[in-house]
Amino acid sequence: MSSTEKVRALRSENQDLKDRVQKLEDACCQTQEALNDLEQYGRQERLEFQGLAWSENENTDKLITSVSKFIEVDLSVKDISVSHRLSGKSDSCCSCSIALNY
Repeated sequence: MSSTEKVRALRSENQDLKDRVQKLEDACCQTQEALNDLEQYGRQERLEFQGLAWSENENTDKLITSVSKFIEVDLSVKDISVSHRLSGKSDSCCSCSIALNY
């Protein structure tokens, strides 16, 4: 194989690889968009409460219903599918967010 043929072969392989990379990048973008759509759909029935101090043996459902009464929103424990602290330490100085699905 002459050097000219080797260069052509390498250029062809390089172009093939560039095409594959482009297809993979496109697929990655589509996957990211689909993931974003799914995450957004999952957040449609979710609320997040911030700034509520943690207390030992707390019941986040009751805490959220107390807050809802304070802000004059009609929400009962029956309306709550699940509520929980999102993250952080469970000590008296922690005010980690509470996620609520209804």
